[in-house]
Amino acid sequence: MTVQSVLLRRLPWWLAVAVGLSFPLPASALNVQRLEPSERETLQAILQALEPVIAAKKLDGTANLLSWEQLYEPLTSSHRALLDAFRQLKAASLGATSHYFGEVPPDGLVPVGPQQIRKDGTIKPLDPQHLPRAAHRAYRRMMDAMEADLGRGLLVESGYRSPAYQLYLFLYYLPKHDHSIVETNRFVALPGHSEHGYPPRQAIDFINEDGIN
Repeated sequence: MTVQSVLLRRLPWWLAVAVGLSFPLPASALNVQRLEPSERETLQAILQALEPVIAAKKLDGTANLLSWEQLYEPLTSSHRALLDAFRQLKAASLGATSHYFGEVPPDGLVPVGPQQIRKDGTIKPLDPQHLPRAAHRAYRRMMDAMEADLGRGLLVESGYRSPAYQLYLFLYYLPKHDHSIVETNRFVALPGHSEHGYPPRQAIDFINEDGIN
């Protein structure tokens, strides 16, 4: 492996350009209406490379805590270039009104659960979830009140999601929306735009014990 290839694997595209290294994909080249064929091929390769990483982290219950380093580690320089381009996208440039929160590290994360639902007569465990400490305390107070008043509560189907995992989800759902960034953004937020990754306004998706979200 050459020195240049090592640097390309580790540098974001803008720094690679600044130091004079060749780079295949400037961020502005993304076709937000529908990815170009070469971009679609790169995306497919990225998803294939990340599949074992995500599977392993789902197995140990930490998929939604995925770090940028873990996301980038198995990828080639061209794969990382495409990720860098996506990270620069802002929803406003896609005609959306979602707010950009930025990346705010959580002040301590608390695991929720274990949790399980009844689905079609069988017990099914939910994927492990985490909440920032303050959000977890508020959730527990709300559940104590619901249990006292109604005799039942709600489970957390989706809590905190790291920006890196948010980007993975966006890329995962992109082929399901004809590789349109604009269309995918209607259903999945870009990293930095989701309240699931913004602890000061932590989003929680609920599901009941019968599996209705």
